[in-house]
Amino acid sequence: MVDESSSRILDAASALIIDGGPAAANISAIAETAGVSRMTVYRKFPDRHAIIAALFNRELGGIVAQTMTLEAATQRERIAEIVVTSVSRINDHPLMQAVIRHEPEELTEWISGRLGATQRLARTVLHRLIVEGQPDSGDGSVREGNPDAMSLTLVLVAQTFVFAHQIGGTDAELRLLVKGYLS
Repeated sequence: MVDESSSRILDAASALIIDGGPAAANISAIAETAGVSRMTVYRKFPDRHAIIAALFNRELGGIVAQTMTLEAATQRERIAEIVVTSVSRINDHPLMQAVIRHEPEELTEWISGRLGATQRLARTVLHRLIVEGQPDSGDGSVREGNPDAMSLTLVLVAQTFVFAHQIGGTDAELRLLVKGYLS
Protein backbone atom coordinates (compact mmCIF):
# COMPACT_ATOMS: atom_id res chain seq x y z
CA MET A 1 0.00 0.00 0.00
CA VAL A 2 1.26 3.45 -0.92
CA ASP A 3 1.33 5.94 1.96
CA GLU A 4 -0.08 9.47 1.82
CA SER A 5 3.28 11.17 1.15
CA SER A 6 4.08 8.81 -1.71
CA SER A 7 0.62 9.38 -3.20
CA ARG A 8 1.08 13.15 -3.00
CA ILE A 9 4.46 12.84 -4.69
CA LEU A 10 3.01 10.68 -7.49
CA ASP A 11 0.03 13.02 -7.88
CA ALA A 12 2.39 15.99 -8.12
CA ALA A 13 4.54 14.23 -10.72
CA SER A 14 1.44 13.40 -12.71
CA ALA A 15 0.21 17.00 -12.70
CA LEU A 16 3.62 18.29 -13.75
CA ILE A 17 3.97 15.75 -16.57
CA ILE A 18 0.47 16.41 -17.86
CA ASP A 19 1.11 20.17 -17.86
CA GLY A 20 4.66 20.23 -19.20
CA GLY A 21 5.88 16.77 -20.09
CA PRO A 22 8.32 14.51 -18.25
CA ALA A 23 11.08 17.15 -18.15
CA ALA A 24 8.85 19.34 -15.97
CA ALA A 25 8.81 16.63 -13.30
CA ASN A 26 12.16 17.28 -11.65
CA ILE A 27 12.65 16.55 -7.95
CA SER A 28 12.40 20.19 -6.86
CA ALA A 29 9.18 20.80 -8.79
CA ILE A 30 7.68 17.54 -7.56
CA ALA A 31 8.51 18.38 -3.93
CA GLU A 32 7.10 21.90 -4.23
CA THR A 33 3.90 20.74 -5.95
CA ALA A 34 3.42 17.92 -3.42
CA GLY A 35 4.03 20.26 -0.50
CA VAL A 36 6.87 18.15 0.88
CA SER A 37 10.61 18.61 1.21
CA ARG A 38 13.08 17.31 -1.34
CA MET A 39 14.41 15.03 1.41
CA THR A 40 10.95 13.48 1.79
CA VAL A 41 10.86 12.81 -1.95
CA TYR A 42 14.27 11.14 -1.78
CA ARG A 43 13.21 9.07 1.25
CA LYS A 44 10.27 7.71 -0.74
CA PHE A 45 11.93 7.37 -4.16
CA PRO A 46 15.64 7.10 -5.00
CA ASP A 47 15.40 9.32 -8.08
CA ARG A 48 13.15 10.93 -10.68
CA HIS A 49 13.14 7.79 -12.81
CA ALA A 50 11.74 5.76 -9.90
CA ILE A 51 8.97 8.33 -9.40
CA ILE A 52 7.96 8.23 -13.04
CA ALA A 53 8.10 4.42 -13.10
CA ALA A 54 5.93 4.22 -9.97
CA LEU A 55 3.50 6.73 -11.45
CA PHE A 56 3.11 4.81 -14.71
CA ASN A 57 2.77 1.55 -12.79
CA ARG A 58 0.03 3.05 -10.64
CA GLU A 59 -1.90 4.63 -13.49
CA LEU A 60 -1.47 2.07 -16.26
CA GLY A 61 -1.50 -0.92 -13.92
CA GLY A 62 -4.79 0.41 -12.56
CA ILE A 63 -6.22 0.42 -16.07
CA VAL A 64 -5.18 -3.20 -16.62
CA ALA A 65 -6.71 -4.20 -13.27
CA GLN A 66 -9.98 -2.36 -14.02
CA THR A 67 -10.49 -4.22 -17.29
CA MET A 68 -10.61 -7.55 -15.48
CA THR A 69 -14.30 -6.99 -14.80
CA LEU A 70 -15.13 -7.17 -18.52
CA GLU A 71 -17.15 -10.16 -19.59
CA ALA A 72 -17.83 -11.82 -22.94
CA ALA A 73 -19.45 -14.98 -24.35
CA THR A 74 -16.12 -16.85 -24.53
CA GLN A 75 -12.76 -16.53 -22.88
CA ARG A 76 -11.15 -15.69 -26.25
CA GLU A 77 -13.60 -12.83 -26.74
CA ARG A 78 -13.05 -11.69 -23.14
CA ILE A 79 -9.27 -11.58 -23.64
CA ALA A 80 -9.73 -9.58 -26.85
CA GLU A 81 -12.01 -7.08 -25.07
CA ILE A 82 -9.60 -6.75 -22.14
CA VAL A 83 -6.64 -6.09 -24.48
CA VAL A 84 -8.59 -3.63 -26.67
CA THR A 85 -10.10 -1.77 -23.73
CA SER A 86 -6.75 -1.56 -21.90
CA VAL A 87 -4.99 -0.21 -25.00
CA SER A 88 -7.77 2.31 -25.63
CA ARG A 89 -7.80 3.56 -22.03
CA ILE A 90 -4.01 3.80 -21.93
CA ASN A 91 -4.00 5.78 -25.18
CA ASP A 92 -6.69 8.11 -23.79
CA HIS A 93 -4.95 8.60 -20.43
CA PRO A 94 -3.74 12.20 -19.99
CA LEU A 95 -0.37 11.00 -18.69
CA MET A 96 0.34 8.91 -21.77
CA GLN A 97 -0.88 11.68 -24.06
CA ALA A 98 1.45 14.18 -22.36
CA VAL A 99 4.48 11.93 -22.72
CA ILE A 100 3.76 11.24 -26.38
CA ARG A 101 3.13 14.94 -27.03
CA HIS A 102 6.16 16.33 -25.16
CA GLU A 103 8.84 13.65 -25.00
CA PRO A 104 8.01 10.39 -26.80
CA GLU A 105 11.63 9.31 -26.44
CA GLU A 106 10.86 8.70 -22.74
CA LEU A 107 9.01 5.60 -23.93
CA THR A 108 12.07 4.08 -25.62
CA GLU A 109 12.93 2.05 -22.53
CA TRP A 110 9.44 0.56 -22.58
CA ILE A 111 9.69 -0.38 -26.22
CA SER A 112 13.08 -2.04 -26.09
CA GLY A 113 15.16 -3.97 -23.65
CA ARG A 114 12.89 -5.02 -20.81
CA LEU A 115 9.38 -5.49 -19.57
CA GLY A 116 8.41 -3.06 -16.84
CA ALA A 117 6.12 -3.76 -13.93
CA THR A 118 3.00 -2.79 -15.89
CA GLN A 119 3.89 -5.13 -18.74
CA ARG A 120 4.68 -7.93 -16.28
CA LEU A 121 1.30 -7.38 -14.60
CA ALA A 122 -0.45 -7.52 -17.98
CA ARG A 123 1.46 -10.67 -18.88
CA THR A 124 0.48 -12.37 -15.62
CA VAL A 125 -3.18 -11.43 -16.14
CA LEU A 126 -3.16 -12.63 -19.75
CA HIS A 127 -1.40 -15.88 -18.83
CA ARG A 128 -4.20 -16.73 -16.40
CA LEU A 129 -6.91 -15.73 -18.87
CA ILE A 130 -5.33 -17.83 -21.63
CA VAL A 131 -5.16 -20.90 -19.41
CA GLU A 132 -8.82 -20.36 -18.47
CA GLY A 133 -9.69 -20.46 -22.17
CA GLN A 134 -7.61 -23.42 -23.31
CA PRO A 135 -9.19 -26.83 -24.02
CA ASP A 136 -7.79 -28.77 -21.05
CA SER A 137 -8.44 -26.12 -18.42
CA GLY A 138 -11.14 -23.77 -19.67
CA ASP A 139 -13.91 -23.22 -22.17
CA GLY A 140 -11.80 -24.32 -25.17
CA SER A 141 -12.12 -21.01 -27.02
CA VAL A 142 -8.36 -20.40 -26.88
CA ARG A 143 -6.04 -22.62 -28.90
CA GLU A 144 -3.52 -24.91 -27.30
CA GLY A 145 -0.09 -23.39 -26.85
CA ASN A 146 2.39 -22.18 -24.30
CA PRO A 147 0.57 -19.57 -22.16
CA ASP A 148 3.89 -17.87 -21.31
CA ALA A 149 4.76 -17.30 -24.97
CA MET A 150 1.18 -16.40 -25.87
CA SER A 151 0.85 -13.85 -23.06
CA LEU A 152 4.17 -12.23 -23.99
CA THR A 153 3.07 -12.01 -27.63
CA LEU A 154 -0.19 -10.33 -26.64
CA VAL A 155 1.63 -7.83 -24.41
CA LEU A 156 3.99 -6.95 -27.27
CA VAL A 157 1.09 -6.56 -29.71
CA ALA A 158 -0.84 -4.38 -27.27
CA GLN A 159 2.28 -2.32 -26.59
CA THR A 160 2.67 -1.71 -30.32
CA PHE A 161 -0.89 -0.39 -30.50
CA VAL A 162 -0.13 1.94 -27.58
CA PHE A 163 3.14 3.29 -28.95
CA ALA A 164 1.95 3.56 -32.55
CA HIS A 165 -1.38 5.11 -31.57
CA GLN A 166 -0.56 8.38 -33.32
CA ILE A 167 -0.09 6.71 -36.72
CA GLY A 168 -3.14 4.48 -36.73
CA GLY A 169 -4.52 1.14 -35.71
CA THR A 170 -8.12 0.77 -34.69
CA ASP A 171 -9.83 -1.07 -31.87
CA ALA A 172 -11.59 -3.23 -34.44
CA GLU A 173 -8.32 -4.29 -36.07
CA LEU A 174 -6.68 -5.01 -32.70
CA ARG A 175 -9.72 -7.07 -31.66
CA LEU A 176 -9.50 -9.12 -34.88
CA LEU A 177 -5.76 -9.59 -34.43
CA VAL A 178 -6.07 -10.84 -30.84
CA LYS A 179 -9.02 -13.14 -31.55
CA GLY A 180 -7.29 -14.57 -34.62
CA TYR A 181 -4.06 -15.18 -32.71
CA LEU A 182 -5.91 -17.02 -29.96
CA SER A 183 -7.95 -19.16 -32.39
